Amino acid sequence: MVYQPNFKDSKGYGTFNVEVKGLPELNRYLKRSVVKSRLAVGQSMPIIGAMMEGNIKASVAGLMGEPRSIDTGFFQSSIHFRPTQDSVTIADRTSYGKFVEINTKGYPGRWHFTNTLRRKMSEIYNIIRFNLKRAIR
Repeated sequence: MVYQPNFKDSKGYGTFNVEVKGLPELNRYLKRSVVKSRLAVGQSMPIIGAMMEGNIKASVAGLMGEPRSIDTGFFQSSIHFRPTQDSVTIADRTSYGKFVEINTKGYPGRWHFTNTLRRKMSEIYNIIRFNLKRAIR
C-alpha cells in the first residue's frame, strides 16, 4: 500500500510528496532481520562451544577453583562440543562423566560443567549480543 498525496505548502511555493510504505516492505525488512539474527546466533555457537570446552577442561585439571578430577587424562580429552544453528552441546565421551559431575556415594561431585556454565554465562550472552549487533547493522 502506497499513499502519495501532493500538498501545497502554506505560501504556495510548491508541492511535496508523502509516501507511506505498507506491509510488503515491512515484511521484507523483518525477514532480512530474522535471517541475519539466525546467522549471528549460528556464528556464535562454535565460539561459545570452544570457550566452554577449554574452560571445562581447565576445571578438570584443577585450574578453575574446583578440586582436580581423579581421572584428568581420558576424561579431560573426552570433553567435546557440537554446535548447531541455535545451540551447542558440550559433553564427555565416558560412561562415568555424570558421576564425576554430581555427588555419588563416598565421592563429592566436582561440578566442572555446572560451575563453568555459571562462571561463563555473562560471556555467552556477550558473544551472542556482539554477533547480533554486528549482523543487524
